[in-house]
Amino acid sequence: IPREHNSKPVTKIKENAFQRNAKLKGVVIGDNIENIGRYAFCLCMNLTQANINAKNLDIYAFRDNSNLSKVIIGKNVSNMNEAIFQQCSKLNDFTIQSDNVNINNMNIGNGTSSLKEIKVNEDNSKYIFENGILYSKDKTKIYAYLPENLVGAYTVPSNVTEIGDYAFYGCNKLTSINVPETVNKYGLRAIGSCSNLIEVRFNSKDVGMWGFRDNYKLEKVIIGSNVKSFGSSIFQGSNKVNNITYLGTVEEWKSSLGKTPSLWKNGNTSINKIICADGEITL
Repeated sequence: IPREHNSKPVTKIKENAFQRNAKLKGVVIGDNIENIGRYAFCLCMNLTQANINAKNLDIYAFRDNSNLSKVIIGKNVSNMNEAIFQQCSKLNDFTIQSDNVNINNMNIGNGTSSLKEIKVNEDNSKYIFENGILYSKDKTKIYAYLPENLVGAYTVPSNVTEIGDYAFYGCNKLTSINVPETVNKYGLRAIGSCSNLIEVRFNSKDVGMWGFRDNYKLEKVIIGSNVKSFGSSIFQGSNKVNNITYLGTVEEWKSSLGKTPSLWKNGNTSINKIICADGEITL
């Protein structure tokens, strides 16, 4: 992308600007670009590489590029919106150079099934990648767990205090997950669309909106007494969940989580019973 055109600075790439450009094979976007619009490079079927140093990337900016295999996120990048690389199924070489960018919403797992590693420069002050997980530098927050690295049962380590938005989204080999009470913040749709997830145990203080949405095989849910609030529609689409086991008392449930069942139950009419430590509640 040129820095100037007709002696005028180039600072933006409009939405849909390069959409369906079949001749584009690679793109270098410099720090002169303030914003890349939504769908700007969507459906460029021969695009294989993107070196991105624009400040802001809007939603779906590089979505549905089935041959995109290599991406570099430069030091100037500070904001990446939701699902930038959704359905980029051949993406297997991904580098983060920026220590300013917040990728909390990137939803990198969905459709990026080839990705097993995220390369992070050693002097990066924000991120570290280890054992299939993109952490904050101090390893207290999970930003992304790459689906190809997560098989079977998983327990969130006790050093983790926050699970970011979409962190485990699309982890289709995950069968069960345990979120301990050391996690005090749980993001939007953090464990969603995991097609083989059967069991969830969580004791985090708060659960974000759509926290367990669209887990079609999920049947067993065990909630610890440390949980104090639910986001809306946390089990939407997870319609095999009929009963919830709550490790606290009936009174504890009624005084906190049971106050607004229509909020968190929205989208799952199958849930009909809460099994507490000292009794049951019929919904």
